Amino acid sequence: MTEASTAAAMLLKNARNDALARREFEDLLELSVRLGDPLLEKDARAWLDRAER
Repeated sequence: MTEASTAAAMLLKNARNDALARREFEDLLELSVRLGDPLLEKDARAWLDRAER
């Protein structure tokens, strides 16, 4: 495997991990709203906001 293909594979893996984490935090945000848990909602929103930057 060349350095370029190794780097591309790592970037793809990171992108998949980021997408999975984002989905999990979106689910967590939805759950926090349903439960009426403002602290959990605040944490989930903060993570999602940081992920968008």
